[in-house]
Amino acid sequence: MAGAAVGSLFSGTASDKVGRKKLIMFADLLFTLGAFTMAFAPSIAVLMVGRVLVGLGVGVAAQIVPLYLSETAPIEIRGKVIAINTAMITGG
Repeated sequence: MAGAAVGSLFSGTASDKVGRKKLIMFADLLFTLGAFTMAFAPSIAVLMVGRVLVGLGVGVAAQIVPLYLSETAPIEIRGKVIAINTAMITGG
C-alpha cells in the first residue's frame, strides 16, 4: 500500500512532464518487474521489494489511466468509458 501511495502521489506531476502514454507504459514495466521479482524471490525481503514495485505500478495506473481515458474518449461516450473502467477495476 505504501508503494501505491507513493506512486499515485507523484504520477500527476510525472505525467505532465513525460506524457500519459509513457507513464502508463512505465507502470506496466513496474507491474512486470514486480511480478517477476515476486515469482523468483529467494527470500521474504526480495518478495517485499517485488510487492513495492507492483504497488508503485498500481498507484501510477490508478491515477493516470482514468485521466488518459477521459482525455482520449469521444465526448458522447466519455462517461461510459470511465464508468466501465471503474467497474472493471472494482469487480476485479
